[in-house]
Amino acid sequence: MKFKSITILCLLVLVLSAMYNAELQNIAVKKEYLLKLDDLQAKLLEFSNNFGNAELAKANYLEVRRVFKQVEFLLAEIDAQFYLQNINGAPLAKLEKNVPGINILSPKGLQVIDEIMGEYEAVDSVKLKHTVSLFEEAIKQAILYSQSVEFTDELLMHAIQHQLLRIYTLGITGFDTPGTLQGITDAGESISGILELSQMATINFGDKWVDMLKTHKDYFVQHDEFESFDRITYYKVHWQPLYAECISIVTKNNILNWNLFNNKQLEVNALEPQLFSENFFNLGGFLDFTLDDVNDKTIALGEKLFYDKRLSANGKMSCSSCHNPNLGFADGLTKSRANDGSLLQRNAPGLINSVYAKGFFYDLRAEHLSQQFEHVIFSKGEFNTSLIKIFEKLDSTDYPADFIEAFPMHTTRPVNPYTFKTALSAYLSTLNNFNSTFDKFMRSESEHFSKKAQKVYNLFMGKAACATCHFPPTFAGLVPPYFNDSETEVLGVPSTKKYEAIDPDLGRYSEKIPKDKVDFFRYSFKTTTVRNTKLTAPYMHNGVFSTYTELMEFYNNGGGVGHKLVMPNQTLASNSLGLSKHEINYIISFLKTL
Repeated sequence: MKFKSITILCLLVLVLSAMYNAELQNIAVKKEYLLKLDDLQAKLLEFSNNFGNAELAKANYLEVRRVFKQVEFLLAEIDAQFYLQNINGAPLAKLEKNVPGINILSPKGLQVIDEIMGEYEAVDSVKLKHTVSLFEEAIKQAILYSQSVEFTDELLMHAIQHQLLRIYTLGITGFDTPGTLQGITDAGESISGILELSQMATINFGDKWVDMLKTHKDYFVQHDEFESFDRITYYKVHWQPLYAECISIVTKNNILNWNLFNNKQLEVNALEPQLFSENFFNLGGFLDFTLDDVNDKTIALGEKLFYDKRLSANGKMSCSSCHNPNLGFADGLTKSRANDGSLLQRNAPGLINSVYAKGFFYDLRAEHLSQQFEHVIFSKGEFNTSLIKIFEKLDSTDYPADFIEAFPMHTTRPVNPYTFKTALSAYLSTLNNFNSTFDKFMRSESEHFSKKAQKVYNLFMGKAACATCHFPPTFAGLVPPYFNDSETEVLGVPSTKKYEAIDPDLGRYSEKIPKDKVDFFRYSFKTTTVRNTKLTAPYMHNGVFSTYTELMEFYNNGGGVGHKLVMPNQTLASNSLGLSKHEINYIISFLKTL
């Protein structure tokens, strides 16, 4: 009994000691962070006092951005949801997730302010004052909740790693500076903030880290022009080595990376140093079933099911009927064919890398990969059947033996909803490709990427604004740096190439998802990947554009509104990108390397 009491006492001492040490971690970092937030408040006050003076207001606004960017990495990490909703989320209305009913979140924060400041001469002063006031209130709340947060080593390192991803995938593309295009300067300030606070931390960063950050910072000072900024040299010489060193510091200091720190699978593999790698994503973060059930046998079974026409009622359609492997798993049609030869509402998107999404179909009506099969199975124009009828067919063949081999825990009733959908999902999850000419070049595995193509990548990531919707590395609407949300956009897609009318398909605004029946989702469609697009023409949900040239002309001239169609909720900027014919051809040549 005495020995047991001593053991319990020792454990209690260890627990209290660990708690005490956690509280002592990075006290100086926390103190400086809170001081910078106080400074941010002062800069905001100065900014709001000078709205009437355009020159002063612009200078004050840049000061606000400077201080904000130095602490953004911690603001975002401490409460990511609050940060996105109130501080620096996209300037678009959204629906609040995981709540009953429909709750519309109006756009708030610095990106909304930046849009206004980009057109200051025609500024709506009432809107600006209101938006800045909301931002000031959000910073006050951030100060209050930050005071009770322990600045652990995990918090600090996860924040730095996420900020590095944020810099490359959002900052230098102009995503969060839609009005002023201050992304390069902002990135330099972010690095300055990380450098300053790293030197106050209890973590042993080492001299290499400090030197790399200083070199990084200098690069931004020397190359501060948005359009001419070399995003390839930056990635290969500066960003990727720094990102790899960040991961190394986590490992060497025995800090829990986010793969281990969280109770659920996250989307990004915290230990992969290359952004353009098949290992960058954590597959388990995108699946709604256990990875233990993904193996060679389940994949082989899923592939067999994918090509089996017996799954459809009339025995004439399989998944491959609309997803041809020779066409990037698309079908090459303007609109897919129904089981009776008529046209379906939309065409079939490609499936390569499709697992890396947070919503499926053009209208996101299926939340998970495994949920999309039932939509096809029940559709009268497609399989026109039910799971029960499919299982009855499969049970009368050699399939049960295949299912038992793939799922040995399901011997009593091997063909069931879980095993069926898991097998198909397991196969689709293997249809990945991050080994294009571009990917290999970025990983320094190949030099077969021309100087012209390198310049075009910078055009894609900069002036052409492609990457503000088609985010790297998927070049789809999977939003960095957490990659846990997929975007849809209202582009104003026409019904024909003559631009006589908007295509009547309402997209997310349909009876398929009652909660999405809000005005800003009218004609809103999933942002699909531009990878493998040389195989997946024609383009858009209705296949209206047959060629890259037609597609680029649509974007270059501002979508539907830019072509004088009426689309009040278009999210694509309606002003021209100002791309020359040569620049358009260059972008097309880059797309073919993906």
